[in-house]
Amino acid sequence: MLINRYTFLLVVLCGAIFISCQKSKSRRVLQSPEDNLYLQRAFPNGEINQENVIATRKHVKSILSNEDNIYKNNNPWKSEGPTNIGGRVTDIARHPLLSETFYIGCSVGGVFKTINGGQDWEPIFDNVASPSIGSIATSKTNPNTIYVGTGEANASATSGAFIGSGVYRSDDGGNTWRSAGLELSNHIGRLVVSDTDADIVVAAATGKLYGKCNNRGVYKTTDGGENWEQLLFVSDSTACIDVAMHPFNPNIIYAAMWERTRAPWQRDYGGPSSGIYRTLDGGVTWIRLEEGLPNNQNSRGRMGISLCASDPDVIYLTLTDNEISNQFLGVYRSDNLGENWQNISSDLPSNTFSSFGWFFGNIRCNPADKDEAYVLGLNAYKKRSGESDWNLLGDMHVDMHALEFAANDPNDILIGNDGGIYRSLDGGTNFTFLGDIPITQFYNVEIDFQLPERLFGGTQDNNTVGTFTGNNDDYDRLIGGDGFHVNVDPNDSNIIYAESQFGNLRKSVNGGVSFSSVLNGVDADDRSNWNTPVILSPLNPEVLYYGTQRLYRSINQADNWTAISDDLTLGLHPSGATSFGTLTTIAPSHIDDNVIYTGSDDGTVSITRDGGITWQNINPDIPQRFVTKISVNPEADNEAIITFSGYRYLDYVPHVMITKDYGQSWTDISSNLPEFPVNDIEYNPSDSNILYLATDMGVWTSNNEGLQWQILGTELINTIVNDIKIHEPTNMMVAGTFGRSIFSLELDAVSSINEVVTDNNFKLFPNPAARGSILNVESDLTDFTIEIFDTKGSQVAAYVDEYTFPIDLPAGTYTVILSNDENRLLRKLIVI
Repeated sequence: MLINRYTFLLVVLCGAIFISCQKSKSRRVLQSPEDNLYLQRAFPNGEINQENVIATRKHVKSILSNEDNIYKNNNPWKSEGPTNIGGRVTDIARHPLLSETFYIGCSVGGVFKTINGGQDWEPIFDNVASPSIGSIATSKTNPNTIYVGTGEANASATSGAFIGSGVYRSDDGGNTWRSAGLELSNHIGRLVVSDTDADIVVAAATGKLYGKCNNRGVYKTTDGGENWEQLLFVSDSTACIDVAMHPFNPNIIYAAMWERTRAPWQRDYGGPSSGIYRTLDGGVTWIRLEEGLPNNQNSRGRMGISLCASDPDVIYLTLTDNEISNQFLGVYRSDNLGENWQNISSDLPSNTFSSFGWFFGNIRCNPADKDEAYVLGLNAYKKRSGESDWNLLGDMHVDMHALEFAANDPNDILIGNDGGIYRSLDGGTNFTFLGDIPITQFYNVEIDFQLPERLFGGTQDNNTVGTFTGNNDDYDRLIGGDGFHVNVDPNDSNIIYAESQFGNLRKSVNGGVSFSSVLNGVDADDRSNWNTPVILSPLNPEVLYYGTQRLYRSINQADNWTAISDDLTLGLHPSGATSFGTLTTIAPSHIDDNVIYTGSDDGTVSITRDGGITWQNINPDIPQRFVTKISVNPEADNEAIITFSGYRYLDYVPHVMITKDYGQSWTDISSNLPEFPVNDIEYNPSDSNILYLATDMGVWTSNNEGLQWQILGTELINTIVNDIKIHEPTNMMVAGTFGRSIFSLELDAVSSINEVVTDNNFKLFPNPAARGSILNVESDLTDFTIEIFDTKGSQVAAYVDEYTFPIDLPAGTYTVILSNDENRLLRKLIVI
């Protein structure tokens, strides 16, 4: 069985991703844990189907618009912060007349607006189901016209996992939005609005990060997004990452083209088609500008460009080299529309872009002074007018992505980075952090059982953080690195376990004042996931479980660990990547410490019922998908629920399944859920028929064990939720979002409903049905299709406009989907 499944994995992934060596140059195999977010949504096909992502978002929007009683628990979610930590800001746009009004676009947090210089912020893009932002641009001729390009274009895991849905336009300062085209562009690197016409926009479309496509290059609209023309296309693997338009002559356009292909195990971020291209005739003809630039075309990576607004003959360019790291190669300047270039790097350090120049690399010229420029890399540097040296700027968070000047004061500067947004009023000498924006990206959250006002969590780029007061603006950083699981001992709040990437587990015995490593006994050669699971036993908090490719147990509060299993995955990945083939979830029983379930990133699910002496693989009846969570019924450990990531790729695939016999059989309880990634599942502590799901589009709940799902609470639907926790004594849930910090919700005292909820528009009878019998369908729909799927998501039958048909299926549980252009209804069918 293991060999057959591994063969399948090799065929799909190796063929589609890992050995796609179309070029003759050598490629370096990478261990890329930061690709975890993409991998869990793309596995096992290696690609996210953008059309299905957009369809899922539209499906959720239709639920919000058309269904009655869509919410279960109408209480609003409350933001718990942090507002003082920040998160990744990908772009900034400023009002052309009002210096205190500006907009920020976030990696996965949508768009925020301030009208008082950052004292207060308002999210203005939440009704658009595309939280990842690539670029924002405002019109100088109509200040209320704003364009947003969705899909972060920085080549990170985030941008690959959370694709956009094109360009959007607002003509009322962000109060309302409409689609403005390029729906299948995936990611937008830059939008530039003509200085003279709000309807003329040029877009840098990067296309897919993981994969090739033709939706790349330079696009232009002259009617405000109704129609777009592709002005420049180089190849299906060459993105346009930056674009600039001459402010006085819109026929002069510059484009930074970037050859890049990526898979979860391989990066190739440079190549012969990377370069600066220019057109003088509005895009009819293009030439590549090379005079004075180094001869590194074969390994050239990401570039950034900037025109001087007061003298647009002057152009600045950042250049990188090396297909893997995109290392900094220099800053170049041209004074003649790019005909010739000169290196002006002077004393800029060689590590200006660190070893990941593909993540940033922008440059900005002072619009009023052609001799003053800013380079955005790991840090920000400024070259002052009349000087040749570059100076390191301010005390800010690292990883710089955006810089914008006030229209009437070039000394008024905003910088956006992985820690939020900063403002300088003196040309970069001093910077002030502009907080009060809840945009932190959380992987995991935790509530202190004894002191529930104390909230903790692990974040992307911003460490492991926590508040000891319950205020949303006083979170402290506890340990460095990217943060992941946090566990507080329910009997002693001074004992805190916190984890950074790759399972670097630490323990505090003084309430988080100091931490020490606690991995004694864990084999350093084990494979470990980017988000390594670690959990306290629900029976005894002195017992902990920790997962690599095998399961470890500690019986003395993590002072020592002992492996209690062999490899519980498919084994070392063919690529050699040690961040795959790892456990992703551990679920110990609440009533018997001998019963433990585990799940992995390659779809392997296992159980022990004797404390780890023997293990059984229990995934024959589940789809091979990235397992995000297993939860065990607190009242009966024969019952467990498993959740999966991933969007629909071709066929329907379950996202939630339940077992009631220790994994010997599984039943799909996805029911009416849209086909989106599910990241977490929790039982209600006082009623196990009530379930809660954390998904890529909010939190959902069922009070009848998955027969029907509804949205939980209000004002959270378009937010990516990675983790949820319930504090039973106060009946409060907290949700860790990936881009909008932490939210809390007061849970209603709801009771479960055990009977089947019937949709009057769709009935099946008899149900259960005997094999060989005739199944009858009752529905008000016309022009419909009926599809029947088994528990693995494989289609086993399909009918068009037929109300009766014979059942010729083996005994088991099936999902029946009845759909037409406007509706999609789902029912369970049991064949006996």
